[in-house]
Amino acid sequence: MADSVTCRICNDTYGGFATLPQDFGGWYAQVCNVCGPIGYSHEAWDDFDVIIGRDSDRMRRAALAHLLSNADREGEQKFYFLNREQLSAGRETLSLPTPSVQRLNFIRMIGDHVLKEGQPFRQSPDTVARVGAFSNEAFQALHGQLQHDKGLIRVSDNERRFDEIRGKELWFSSFDLTLDGWDLYEAEKRGQEAGHYGFVALQFGQPILDSFLNAIGPGILKETGYELKDVREFSRAGIIDNIMRDQIRNAAFVVADLTHGNKGAYWEAGYAEGLGKPVIYICERAAFNAADTRPHFDTNHCTTIMWETGQEAIFIQDMAATIRRSLGMTSPRPAST
Repeated sequence: MADSVTCRICNDTYGGFATLPQDFGGWYAQVCNVCGPIGYSHEAWDDFDVIIGRDSDRMRRAALAHLLSNADREGEQKFYFLNREQLSAGRETLSLPTPSVQRLNFIRMIGDHVLKEGQPFRQSPDTVARVGAFSNEAFQALHGQLQHDKGLIRVSDNERRFDEIRGKELWFSSFDLTLDGWDLYEAEKRGQEAGHYGFVALQFGQPILDSFLNAIGPGILKETGYELKDVREFSRAGIIDNIMRDQIRNAAFVVADLTHGNKGAYWEAGYAEGLGKPVIYICERAAFNAADTRPHFDTNHCTTIMWETGQEAIFIQDMAATIRRSLGMTSPRPAST
């Protein structure tokens, strides 16, 4: 990367540098030391600043860098491609993880590395973006709290290393987990560190079901403090199975819709049951009562909440009560802002 330019995505947040853009006819290719290999359509390249926002909109750029730095690039598909439609759709949905999730991201990164390599995790140019911190300063504050306030990590050493991209020496830290940190790491792997949302397992491409879930979402959030989300709302780059496992593991509970007999929904419910997550089964009433669409008999013993279009208010009350019982809540958890 001797010939490099500041990365248009992450330079203003993480100081990333990218190779000079190469034109392959229909797209531009760049490799960033933070975001990784990126392919832009010509339209995405030309309109990037207009769609995503100029340098002042650091939050959106940081969120995009977080997505790209965590992309699973396996096999021959090394580049993550961005087109104008993706950027436009992501403009309103790109967001950084909460500080609590950033904490788990960093603990997981350290633990995975130490178990695989047998040595402390060394900070690299993409570390801050992968964690999801807003800036280098925010990352320093995060790992300072994890080290000094929570006693979850320890800095094993600080060293100066030559950064070929910047052409100068920089300080990099190495991190390891304390015993309390390893306890948290193992709890997170077992799904015992719950996030503030419920994961919905469902059949995609069902307008009636989608409309119903959109209608009841705000009411569930108001009554319980928990959002309902499906895998489409965690649309980061990567292998969908791995993303789904992560999101189920980090969810507070799972809602499995059995209306359409989707095998994936049954698998996701079983995975959550295996982790010890509360699983709440739901089904459209007519489908539940019909002989040819009735849910599998293995779920007969499980509480199933019926839903009907036009009966959203009744469903919200039943669902909210079930969520509170499942999580041992005596009152609604305040909704996050």
